[in-house]
Amino acid sequence: MIQKDEQEQRQQCKITKRSQIIDEVKQKKTEVIDKDLLKFKQLFDERNYEEALLEIEEKIKQNELLKENKKNNDELLMHKSIVLIQLDKYDEFLECINQAITLNPKNEKLLYHKGITLVKLDQYQQAFQCFDEAIKINPDNQASLIYLGITLEGIYNYNGAYKCYNEAQKYDQNFQLLNILKASTLFSIQQYKQKQQVENMMKLLNCVINHFRILIWINLLILPKEGHY
Repeated sequence: MIQKDEQEQRQQCKITKRSQIIDEVKQKKTEVIDKDLLKFKQLFDERNYEEALLEIEEKIKQNELLKENKKNNDELLMHKSIVLIQLDKYDEFLECINQAITLNPKNEKLLYHKGITLVKLDQYQQAFQCFDEAIKINPDNQASLIYLGITLEGIYNYNGAYKCYNEAQKYDQNFQLLNILKASTLFSIQQYKQKQQVENMMKLLNCVINHFRILIWINLLILPKEGHY
C-alpha cells in the first residue's frame, strides 16, 4: 500500500512538472488579431474571461447572420475554446474545439490547442494524435515537436520522446528547456531498463519456484503410503 502511494505521488509530481514545462515552451508569434476582435482581445488580456466569452459568442452569432464576407467559423470557435479553458470548462472546450476541427481538419492551431489541453488532462494518447496530425500539416513547428515528445513520455515511450526533443533542438528556441527534457528522458529510460530487469528476474524466480512446487507435488504422489509394505 505504501509502495503504491509512493508511485502515485511520483506520477502526480511528474504530471505537475510536465504541466509546468508546457507553460515554459516559447512559440514564435505569428497570429494577427482581426480588428473586429480587438475588444475580445482586450478583455482576454485583462483576464476578464467571462466578458470575453460573451463577446466572442456575440461575434459568432453575428457572423452566422452574415450573407457575405463571413469570417472563418473555425477561427472564432478556436478563440472561444481558449476562453473556455481559462474558465476551467473542459467539457465545453472539447465540444467547441471538436466542432471547429470538424469545420477545418487542417487547421494546425486547432489541433495544437486541443493537444495541449489533453496533456494537461493527462489524456496522452489522444494528445499524441493531435500533435502527430499537427506536425504532418506543419513539420517545422518546434512547439508541436516538443509537445509530441511530452505525450510520448506520458505513454512511456521514452526513446520516441528523446528523438522528438533531439529533432526540436535544430531550431533556435527553447534550447535550454530541451536540454532539461532530454536529460530527464534519459534518466527515465535508465529507470525503465532497471525496472524491466527486475521484472524479468521476478518472472524467472517465479518460474523456478513453480518448477520446485511441481517437483514436490509429483514426489508426494509417488511416495509409498504408510502400511503398503
